Amino acid sequence: MKKRIVWLVLSCLIVVALVLSPGSFNAAAGAQDVSQKKPVEEQLLHNTIIGIDGSDKIRAGQQLNIPNRRVTHLAFMLIQLGTPPPEGNVVLGIRRVSDDSLICSAVWGQASSLPTNYPPTEWQEVQFHPPVTINEEVRIYAEFVGGDAEHQIASALQSEDVKPGEHAGYYAPGWAAQTDSDHTYRYKWRRPHP
Repeated sequence: MKKRIVWLVLSCLIVVALVLSPGSFNAAAGAQDVSQKKPVEEQLLHNTIIGIDGSDKIRAGQQLNIPNRRVTHLAFMLIQLGTPPPEGNVVLGIRRVSDDSLICSAVWGQASSLPTNYPPTEWQEVQFHPPVTINEEVRIYAEFVGGDAEHQIASALQSEDVKPGEHAGYYAPGWAAQTDSDHTYRYKWRRPHP
């Protein structure tokens, strides 16, 4: 009888522990965490870089269609070039193709804080507060103003067309399409509110 009571008490304690810390013991909670990750749209290939010097090229990125999604994050693989390092803010943003008007942007930080390793391997990401619902053709981009040919930032690029219906481009001023290339990018999104 004592063994049954001890077993019952231990069973109750285990159940309480599972309820209070589901991440440690509950496999279903782990599955729930995975299901709550934001969907990602991305182009991961890169075999070269494009410089953004802030005087000739101000922005570089990808032209694509975003089909009715709330965009929460935007990231590019960026590095700094030059010694001393470039100075000025790096901005990541989204603009309409139709009239080049700004949809959203966020400051990533100082260009001098970017990594220096070539080729770029690290995502530099911003979060949009609040997330922005987009349902049109846009340009996602990295922007840098304040550098020169010797002190600039660079973004990873694939020098061939690997993403159907999309292409790279840069602003110098005015957008120039690079239809035979695709920028390396990642954006996270959610479904729009009903």
